[in-house]
Amino acid sequence: MVRMNTQMDKASVPEVSVIMPTYNQSAYLREAVESLVEQTLQDWELLLVDDGSTDDTEAVLGTFSGEPRVRIFRQPNSGQVVARNLALRQARGRYVAFLDSDNRWLPAKLRMQVDYLDAHPDVDVLYGGIRLIDHRGTVLGVQQRRRPTGTIWRDLLTDNYVTFNTAILSRQLLMEYGGQDTAVRFGPDFDLWLRMAPRCRFEYRPEVVCEYRVEGRRVSDNVAERMRANRAAIGRFLQQNPELLGWAERRSVWSGFYAKFARAFSAHRQHLRAAAFGVTAVYQTPVDKNAWRSLARAIWRSMGGR
Repeated sequence: MVRMNTQMDKASVPEVSVIMPTYNQSAYLREAVESLVEQTLQDWELLLVDDGSTDDTEAVLGTFSGEPRVRIFRQPNSGQVVARNLALRQARGRYVAFLDSDNRWLPAKLRMQVDYLDAHPDVDVLYGGIRLIDHRGTVLGVQQRRRPTGTIWRDLLTDNYVTFNTAILSRQLLMEYGGQDTAVRFGPDFDLWLRMAPRCRFEYRPEVVCEYRVEGRRVSDNVAERMRANRAAIGRFLQQNPELLGWAERRSVWSGFYAKFARAFSAHRQHLRAAAFGVTAVYQTPVDKNAWRSLARAIWRSMGGR
């Protein structure tokens, strides 16, 4: 592990430490960093971790050598979680935010969020809306619908509402939770939020703060991997917080989980899996209309319905 840039004064404490892992994303890396340079809040440091890239990432990184706020690290390919935790250990800002190297922030993102957190010290994690873009940066749509605020662990058990690249939180708080779990290879953000949610206040602001690139996504588009990761995260949450939910509530959680993935597998034309998950959802809560709808939809689509 070699740090390329040591120009930053070690005594300085930036307002925000921005953590950016990158692996073979040279086509988008410059855009991501430029969206940080263009922030209206300029008191930041970027901890950029090259996770063993084999493309021309090295050449792109060289163009940032004159920017004292950019600190560059390298590691053998070990995954985003290891890269993020490496950067977290080196971070010095009051707040921490995460930006993937194929996404972009809107210019007011950091200023708006830092001001809000400073004015609302009871908020632990602040997150916002996203715009979906393709590989050319063309806007595909906006995700700005109402999302949960407050003690949101019940909501998180049904879905991960907190888009990682929109979130900002205290560095000290994140350190207390140990960052992301390196044993969790898929869905580490969901796992982190579930660990924090019983004791932390989350706040959603509907302003769009991030442009999220959907082209070329790997893990997030793999339904089976996402299903296994979510199931493991929910299982850990229930095991670690046995006092929060009774028997019937736990069955309801699992019913909602299987119903959701029955719909997901059905949408991807994996009809046998969809039907099996629909049956499991109904078995968990036979009186839940949502479970029955998921099963009926899976059967209907397996028969050629739409």
